[in-house]
Amino acid sequence: MQSQTGVPLGPLRTARDLCARGGLPALFAGLGATIAREVPGTIIWFAAYDSAMRRLREWHTPRPLAVMGGGLTAGLAFTLSTLPLERIKTIQQASAGGAGGALAVATRVLRHEGVAGFYLGLLPVLARNLLIDVIQWSAADAIRQRAARLPA
Repeated sequence: MQSQTGVPLGPLRTARDLCARGGLPALFAGLGATIAREVPGTIIWFAAYDSAMRRLREWHTPRPLAVMGGGLTAGLAFTLSTLPLERIKTIQQASAGGAGGALAVATRVLRHEGVAGFYLGLLPVLARNLLIDVIQWSAADAIRQRAARLPA
C-alpha cells in the first residue's frame, strides 16, 4: 500500500489514514462494486470453463488441452464481463469514498470516456488472468486426476 505521495504504508497506518479522511465508511469504499463483480463474475467463470471444456471434449480434444482451453475461455469471459465493475471499484477506492455510488461513477466514466473507459488496462489484466486461469485449472485437474488414482 502506498500513500498519495508514493510512500509505502502498512495496513494499520493505511486504515487509520483512511478513517481520518473519510470515517469508518472509507474502509469499505468499493465493497458493493466488488461484490457486484465477484458474484456474477464467478458464475460466468465456472460456466465458461464448463461449457468450453464440454465442447472441447466433444471434439475429442486431449484432456490437458481441453482443460487449458477451458481455462482460457473462463479467464476471457470473467475479465471481459467484470472489468467495467473493477474500474468503478478502483475509482471509488482511490477517492476514499468520495466518488459517489457505483451508478454515479459509471455515468461519469461513460460520459467522459465512453465505453472504452471501462476497459482501461484490458491487455495487461487479460494477460495476467489468462495465464493464471490456465495454470490454475490445469493444476486443479492434475490434482483431481492423481487423487482419483489413489487407493480408497
